[in-house]
Amino acid sequence: MAGRYDEGEGVIRALDSDIQGGIAIEQCYLRHLEDLVAGDADAARLRLVFDRGVAWASSNVPTPHTAEEADRNAMAAAEGRARFVGVLGVDPA
Repeated sequence: MAGRYDEGEGVIRALDSDIQGGIAIEQCYLRHLEDLVAGDADAARLRLVFDRGVAWASSNVPTPHTAEEADRNAMAAAEGRARFVGVLGVDPA
């Protein structure tokens, strides 16, 4: 199952390897998770899409150069995770 997601990510990254491509992938996972939650997806698939989406949300924050940037980036990563938790309805951590 993960292979199809890898392939989809690769297509988007081939079109845009910058941050906007990463954000597009994150948004695709968020919308896909919404669709899966609205349907009758199994827990393993929900978890896979959640984990991949959260990973992209975390990777879309830039490398910090100062403590202040690190704090802002940590907050942005937490907000990204929170969006996925909000859709899933529970934090599977």
